[in-house]
Amino acid sequence: MKSPKHPKSDIMRAEALDRAQHGQSMANYATIFEGFALKGIPETDVLPRVNVFTFNAWKAQGRSVRKGEHGVRVLTYVEMTKRDEDPEKDISQTDPMEMRS
Repeated sequence: MKSPKHPKSDIMRAEALDRAQHGQSMANYATIFEGFALKGIPETDVLPRVNVFTFNAWKAQGRSVRKGEHGVRVLTYVEMTKRDEDPEKDISQTDPMEMRS
């Protein structure tokens, strides 16, 4: 497997692969099967922990996603830790963003 130019990419891809292969949630299975069925892929060919991965998980396995291919949209939760507020920054240093309609 070729190593990307940025070590952080290696870490990110390895984490994506680990979540894809060892995650405990089966919440998206129905959506995964439905999405692949709409693409004409039989349910028997869809193995969520074996051949259904994110872009970064495929890259971690040394695979490339074909140009123009699209995946199946699923909802994924990634555990985050709350960052400490930076005492050097406050709202007076920012401008409000314009809302587009």
